[in-house]
Amino acid sequence: MTIFGIGLSGLIGAGFVGESIETAPHLYLPLLTDLPFAGKIVFGQDGFVYASIALTIGIRWFLYGTRAGLILRAVGDTTYRPTRLAIRCCASALRGAVRRRLRRARRRLSAARLHAILHPE
Repeated sequence: MTIFGIGLSGLIGAGFVGESIETAPHLYLPLLTDLPFAGKIVFGQDGFVYASIALTIGIRWFLYGTRAGLILRAVGDTTYRPTRLAIRCCASALRGAVRRRLRRARRRLSAARLHAILHPE
């Protein structure tokens, strides 16, 4: 999927190579931007900087301050912990079982390859 995404973005974005774009305008807050040392550094950025800071704070609040964030962290961490929270997580349990099966199959395949290398016929 990663290679497909890189190829598709290269195909779609080929026409934009070498073109320049206009930058986003910097926000000017009259009293705060005119502060001597940190005014332009902290308050003279464009809107994308402030939006990314707000988004980071919002995601942190969601993950660590709400029940839905707790559930998301619990299901993403392990497959047995959500059952302690009375969360139905059949999909995550199934995902864990598939991962364990794949690990066992990989080990068996590696052992078979090692045997074939050590004992050629």
